[in-house]
Amino acid sequence: RWRRPSKTSVVEKLKKAEALLVRLEGATLVTLLTVMMVMAFLQVAARQFFGTGLLWGDTFLRHLVLWVGFLGAALATADEKNFAFEALQTGLSGKPRARAALALAAQLCGAAVGALLTRASWIYLLAEHEEAKALFTAGGFEVPAWAFAVILPLGFLLVTLHSLIKAAEAAAKLR
Repeated sequence: RWRRPSKTSVVEKLKKAEALLVRLEGATLVTLLTVMMVMAFLQVAARQFFGTGLLWGDTFLRHLVLWVGFLGAALATADEKNFAFEALQTGLSGKPRARAALALAAQLCGAAVGALLTRASWIYLLAEHEEAKALFTAGGFEVPAWAFAVILPLGFLLVTLHSLIKAAEAAAKLR
């Protein structure tokens, strides 16, 4: 016989899914930072010893910074460090329901803004894809601009998802 799952179990499942997503985001972030450090070192070494670096290296590094920034923002959202209402919450230290209500409102606002930015950046990505211009050429292979711009809607989507999960957690505290 089918039973409706309890609200707590839904929130617990969301927390577990978010924990997995956070691990994936963290691993990707560490990988990208490692690639950036190695690439920057190679660029400096090539310029020092050979008088030139990889022509596409600086462009590649600039776009990886964008990826690192968005993944960092997603992780900050997961850790509830993105939208801080510290001034409002300090007066609510003895009022857990009021803190939960404030957290719910903040996370819902963050999710709404994230959803709007996800949509806008998706439209931008589609326009980039239609233009099909190359960001740079590496070894005869043209890297399209949209391949790096995909982090825009993806990053905003991750922030939105984390905000919605945190909103669900705050809503569960209000019950």
